Amino acid sequence: MALKGMIDRLFGKTRTIIGLDIGHHSVKAVELARSPNGLELVRYGIAEVKNGSKGDEGDQTAARLKALGEVFERSGIDPGAVCTSVSGESVIVRPIPMPRLAVKAEEEFELAVRGEAKDFIPFEMEDVIFDYQRLVEKAGKEGSAQGTEVLIVAVRRDLIDRHLAMVEAAGLEPLIVDVDSIALVNAVIAGSEINPAEAIAIVNIGSKVTNIAIMRNEMTRFTRDLAFGGEDITRSIASQFGVSFSEAEELKRRHGLSSLGAASGGTEAEAPDESLGVVQDLYQAIEDLKEEPEAETPKEDAAINEAVQQRQVSELSEQVIGDIVSEVKRSLLYYENQLDGEPITRLLLSGGTAKLKGLGPYFESVLDVPAQLVRPFEKIRSPFSDEEAQEKGPLLGVGLGLALRNVIES
Repeated sequence: MALKGMIDRLFGKTRTIIGLDIGHHSVKAVELARSPNGLELVRYGIAEVKNGSKGDEGDQTAARLKALGEVFERSGIDPGAVCTSVSGESVIVRPIPMPRLAVKAEEEFELAVRGEAKDFIPFEMEDVIFDYQRLVEKAGKEGSAQGTEVLIVAVRRDLIDRHLAMVEAAGLEPLIVDVDSIALVNAVIAGSEINPAEAIAIVNIGSKVTNIAIMRNEMTRFTRDLAFGGEDITRSIASQFGVSFSEAEELKRRHGLSSLGAASGGTEAEAPDESLGVVQDLYQAIEDLKEEPEAETPKEDAAINEAVQQRQVSELSEQVIGDIVSEVKRSLLYYENQLDGEPITRLLLSGGTAKLKGLGPYFESVLDVPAQLVRPFEKIRSPFSDEEAQEKGPLLGVGLGLALRNVIES
């Protein structure tokens, strides 16, 4: 689903549309094609948004524009028509029930949807760009049609205007504007081996925004955006240790949640980390060495400092990840109690922060739901090895979902 009015600008059906995911930390460009063997990744590029995490909005826009130029230059993708997306608190996506209506024209149905949607959108309708998609017919008594469930999308117009202005300033032609969470669901549908009947939650943890989406029967059933992400962890670490942003990023990548969970070294809950027992031993060693300072050696001191640092970084990471997990739990409960009534069977983690050490086991321990990295290259052909596909999948998920417009619309 694209926001109404954007897809109307798509005239040439044979044109290549590039999926363009413009994040706060990096920009991703993806080109897909349909071959006799199915969907295939043609080209992709990733460019870091340098210095975009600090400064005013103008500085961030300039950093993103520079990254936009770099991503096309490095990847060899021809800059041109793009499908891009937005997310955040200015984006509202949710299913609403529509009563059975005696209307024939789609224009009449749209007016009725707009009327019902006002109660679910915390903005004035004139201030948003609005779109909708019919989901399922709700059956009444004895099989009669009771009404229709509709997925509504409303995005503040000023957010769309700023986003389009940036894309156009980069010399690109924005043909379609979508929503991050919906694009990611589309990538999972097209690229992952899933059971359509499963109720699956997707958590996309970006730098500043976290997207929560629930899918079932190859449809988006629920989405929600949170205004915090991996950058909040980095800032906490930088403040606690008095280091630069880049140094804090390195500490976050090195330690993550590794001293808190039952596993370390990735988000896959495959094997326990035997080093955790050593960490506990080192804490005991601290107390022992306090009583015998003369027994300290440089090697022991370094090991103890590393263990303390690991624990502190893990605790700072948990403060942010704990908030995210709490909001995910609320979303799962809402879905199960208010919408389909189906329990979530699997959790897919996406975004740059998805590879934080110990993240998957932490989600599993709190939510009691199996968690793994999103794997969109299970059905989409790529030049990646299995290890590379697991590395790139969480980063390229949104871009892949956007690039699907090229093979669906043509």
